[in-house]
Amino acid sequence: MIDFFVANNLFKGKPGPNDHISSSGLGEIKRVLVGGAPFTGDEKYLIFGSAVHKRFLENKVSKLKLTHDEEQQISGMLTSLNKHKLVKSLMRNSTREVTEIKHLLGTNFKLIVDIDAGDIGADLKTTSAKSEQEFIKLALNKYSYLRQGWCYSMAKKFKEFIFIGIQKQPPYQVYILKQSDYEKEERKIVQETRFLIEFYKKYGRPLPKSS
Repeated sequence: MIDFFVANNLFKGKPGPNDHISSSGLGEIKRVLVGGAPFTGDEKYLIFGSAVHKRFLENKVSKLKLTHDEEQQISGMLTSLNKHKLVKSLMRNSTREVTEIKHLLGTNFKLIVDIDAGDIGADLKTTSAKSEQEFIKLALNKYSYLRQGWCYSMAKKFKEFIFIGIQKQPPYQVYILKQSDYEKEERKIVQETRFLIEFYKKYGRPLPKSS
């Protein structure tokens, strides 16, 4: 019997031994299954976020061209991040922007850890949220950050995972979301994540046609 998802050109089929999935890849599987709209964000936002990551985490200038206003934005964001007590503590003696393939729940899982501080992992997010409460609400309800935090913690054995939100507009506030503060919400995400990983192990990634 040919699987419905493969026969209808929605998924590639069972992944090979060298294939892998990521947290965003699991999110894409969920989007196809529930019939959600594909990502339509402007590429400039991805370029800007990448430039912030490179500047702050690696202390390198991005090769991507930025406007004068964007350079001013990044300068203000870096100033706030470098002043923040918790962020400075996490950055101290940490490794940054390390890409790894780990074994997670019977499959290969790709992760890029922005900040690996031993027992604590952290991820940097640029945001337009005007308050920490808004940032956390978006993180929990729209972007599924808890899935990423749980997967990374399982794969790397982190005891805590922290999301660092940095506001893209003045006053460039720093927001903090600690995974351990949302155990109830995480339990729901874990059930969904386990299902998505099992689905991937059987049906693979979505085909371009379904995007």
